[in-house]
Amino acid sequence: MKYAIKSILFALFGIGFVIYLNFELAELYELELYNDLKTENELAPNIFIIGKLNKVITLLIAVIAMALGVKSVQLKNRIGLVGILLSAILMVLTFIPIWQYI
Repeated sequence: MKYAIKSILFALFGIGFVIYLNFELAELYELELYNDLKTENELAPNIFIIGKLNKVITLLIAVIAMALGVKSVQLKNRIGLVGILLSAILMVLTFIPIWQYI
């Protein structure tokens, strides 16, 4: 049961992390876009660098949650399936640029 609960918590933390980062990235993009309209410069590359770093961190969290879920299922615990499902959702959310639609 311990592995299943840890898997679910890691996956929920990762999903919250993805949603929070997407909101922050949307605000940063709007701020940079507003500043660039004033100065007529190009967009700062830090927006795109931050996005890639966050994807790596989020994928690492998803892989850890997935491994804990698989370990739980191997120990005949069905709650581990919820952790695996949430980890899969987290992996999908990692590659969807939600901040563009906010």
